[in-house]
Amino acid sequence: MEQYWLDRGISLRLSARLVHFREQVRKGRIHARIWSQDYRPLHAKIYLGDRAVTLGSSNFSRNGLERQHEANARFTATAEPRRYRETATIAQAYWEHGRDYTQGLLALLTNLLRQVTWREALARACAELLEGDWAREYLAEADLASFRALWPSQRQGIAQALYLLERQGAVLIADATGSGKTRMGAHLLRIQQGRLQGMGRLPRSTMITPKSVAREWTQEALAADAPLDLVREGLLSSGQQASWLEDVFRRTRLLAVDECHHFLNPRSQRTRRLFNHLADNVVLFTATPINRDADDLIRVAELLGADNLQESALEVLQRLSRRAEYKDLDPQAARQLRDEIRTFTVRRTKPMFNALIDREPDAYRDQAGRRCRYPEHRPRSYDLREPDADRTAAQRIRELLDSLYGVLHIAGTPLRISELQRRRGLSEGQYRDQLLAAAPALVRHRVLAALRSSRAAVVEHLCGTDAARSEFRIRAFPKAQGTGAMLDRLASPLPRPRNHLSVPLPEWLTDPDAWETACAHDRQVLAEVLEQVRSLSAAREQAKVERLLSLAAHHRQILAFDSCLITLAYLHDLLLAQEPGLPVWRATEDAGREAVLDAFRPGGEQRQGIALCSDSLAEGVNLQAASAVVHLDMPSVIRAAEQRTGRVDRMDSPHPEVEIWWPRDALEFALETDDRFIGRAETVNELLGGNLPLPEAFQRQPREPVDAQTLISEYESRAKHDEDGEPQDAFARVRGLVEGAEALVDPETYDYYRQRSVRVFSRVSVVESRAGWAFFCMAGGTDRAPRWFFFPGIGRAPLTDVDGVAEALRERLSEDPEDGELDEHSAELLGQFVDRLPEAEWQQLPLRKRRALEEMDYVLGKFQEQASNDRDQDRLDTYTELLNLLRRKPSALAAGEPDWDALAEGWLELIRPYWYQHLLESRGRGPMRLRTLRPALIDAERELGPQIRERFTQIPLRGAAEDRVIAAILGVRSR
Repeated sequence: MEQYWLDRGISLRLSARLVHFREQVRKGRIHARIWSQDYRPLHAKIYLGDRAVTLGSSNFSRNGLERQHEANARFTATAEPRRYRETATIAQAYWEHGRDYTQGLLALLTNLLRQVTWREALARACAELLEGDWAREYLAEADLASFRALWPSQRQGIAQALYLLERQGAVLIADATGSGKTRMGAHLLRIQQGRLQGMGRLPRSTMITPKSVAREWTQEALAADAPLDLVREGLLSSGQQASWLEDVFRRTRLLAVDECHHFLNPRSQRTRRLFNHLADNVVLFTATPINRDADDLIRVAELLGADNLQESALEVLQRLSRRAEYKDLDPQAARQLRDEIRTFTVRRTKPMFNALIDREPDAYRDQAGRRCRYPEHRPRSYDLREPDADRTAAQRIRELLDSLYGVLHIAGTPLRISELQRRRGLSEGQYRDQLLAAAPALVRHRVLAALRSSRAAVVEHLCGTDAARSEFRIRAFPKAQGTGAMLDRLASPLPRPRNHLSVPLPEWLTDPDAWETACAHDRQVLAEVLEQVRSLSAAREQAKVERLLSLAAHHRQILAFDSCLITLAYLHDLLLAQEPGLPVWRATEDAGREAVLDAFRPGGEQRQGIALCSDSLAEGVNLQAASAVVHLDMPSVIRAAEQRTGRVDRMDSPHPEVEIWWPRDALEFALETDDRFIGRAETVNELLGGNLPLPEAFQRQPREPVDAQTLISEYESRAKHDEDGEPQDAFARVRGLVEGAEALVDPETYDYYRQRSVRVFSRVSVVESRAGWAFFCMAGGTDRAPRWFFFPGIGRAPLTDVDGVAEALRERLSEDPEDGELDEHSAELLGQFVDRLPEAEWQQLPLRKRRALEEMDYVLGKFQEQASNDRDQDRLDTYTELLNLLRRKPSALAAGEPDWDALAEGWLELIRPYWYQHLLESRGRGPMRLRTLRPALIDAERELGPQIRERFTQIPLRGAAEDRVIAAILGVRSR
């Protein structure tokens, strides 16, 4: 009996009565006995008083006293003295056969009402949310060897992502590079599929992935037993299999996107197609910190789904749509979007992973059984030993490029501002000035970028692939389509720009003869540049080859990156010419790429050699067998350097340290600040599809050389900021309650509750406070994730977001308040807060589901009006009953709180065909909101009405919220 109550717990709502009851036992006013004959239990139910006695079949429960047919009798001492005496004798005999249980009952009540300190209650609540023990029942269902081999950090990440999928409807997993996101993601998708299936839906799932990591996703999904429709992101751009893709996006319930920063261009076909999905949940993966650039924030917010965002974030997006894209996002708007995205994000940094490893070092082992840990970085630089003649030629090239008009980037362009651009505030004068600055700067930037790569790259850019292949005797350089040949383009007449501007333009843009003169000038300039390039020695390329060969003597496997494919082919030939027996892979086509993946991945062939890689292999793939990375050209943006380094900077690296080598270019060849500015602009242009010229800031950009040490320092500073700064994820403020310098809970207490799934039903902490407040942590389980609620006062609205709750707790507990006592007064206050838990649960529904219920209310209100106008009582009763429920009228809630999640899911399923039809008609012109379906749904009342009556005849009820409370802290005003 005792174990039953200890396992079940007691009602928080009845705590006040139980405290009163316990006090009566303590004072000796109540005695208890327990039946002592275990072999023949007592089943009688008798209540004996001085003047009456009651006996019968009823248990003292709602069912026994109100709902069921029972047989009971009551006899009074005056009306039926004989029956009263007989029944009293039986009752007293049973009482005498029992043994005294007064102290045992008192101990049981004390244990059930046991208080804990506020630190214990807070530790238990934080562990429930952060450690993911609640998800064990999900995880246990995946009883696979691959799941059992997951690191604890991966299991923790799965639980946190499951929480956000339930709480927010979408999740952005942005863990540090090399933390095992793909394996974790495959198991996450498998478990979420099971959750969706448990809700009565067919969990078809789709994973969109770059080609470079498709094989890894396939293998991990197979190991996790996760059925996925794997779609290579190139298919979304190519237009191939369009009807199949439409069907996939229409049917998918769970949409996952790897390397989601590839989908930040709202004009690209692949991004527009991505908006054409009907998924219930969205899972985004990226290792690239997504919140550095304002433009990233906008696109990621849209990918997460408009109906999953707060109204404040939606207002920012709507306001931005009316502004000029080239203008910076104002700090307040950027902060709003960053805060909003953070509530969807799971992001753990490398120091956080290393701290998790320190907890259980033996639980983190790689395939070879070695302990895992991120390797230490050793930045190095190498000299390219340019002779004076080469430096003089490079300086002359720069001077020549400064005289360009940039006709190649203006030819045939219609010079006009669209109405949208005009509304956004771009003047014709601004457009003209920026265009005139950008056109020559882009030509200059691309020539100099090629020059830093190799002479072959510049010749390809100016004369074409075939010419460069022939001139440098490159033996094997398969390229489906040649590139470059700028001189050939300039040799043919170029169409003059079509002017639609009213502001004055330079003569060379308006006069045909002047235009031809400008074209001839640019061609002459580039021809002279070509002459200078051909005068250069092979010193730079030879220095790169020698550096690679030198490293090969100390490192078994080396990764070398360059942005120009023809440079990699040229260096490949030079390496083999000097070391014929050295394995050198050129990972620029499918066969070479697969060979590198096999040789450099964990558990691969582990063959010695050098892999020459383009930036297409710089993200998403595991190449940690290498212990050195060489930048053959200087990355113009730090993001590219981070992606390259990320191939070896992985938690299961077999190396305690890795070397990162940067080129030390002579000043005449070196990257300049304006090159970096243009590099960032081109990255944004690629991601966002911007078609405006470079902004005014470029015209003020100083032109100064950037040396290797400056870039190394910037790289390390940025990495340190990402690692040591406050992690911008949904759990940062909760984590801060138990970790770090400002933690409120000591490590020993948290460690105790972290390692134990301690049941704390009705175990409440009471603290003295200036005003009454309450915090509740509700347990997670197979049907729901954990939940946190904070009530700042009896009549005040509850806080339901973990950020707000964590801040409220910090504000009230940081001064270490005194523990109070759970007496009758505090227990009664606790009961008042408990009564408000159903209201708080409704408010914590995911925004998309709350909006679904709001839209359901709106549409049913219109249906109610139609039914009333038609004098159709059956339809009117159906709609009225559902509206009363949605509006939480007491009469509709008499039987209990409905399962609001299930109700919202039912509505979303019902309107799914109308949603899909609207998506087809809009053709992915941007994120869609549920409210846009109102007209179509209202017009379909005759069709939807019968389906509504059928689907919502039986609405499932939720269990009592108080039964799921596992920790509570009650602030009681000092008396």
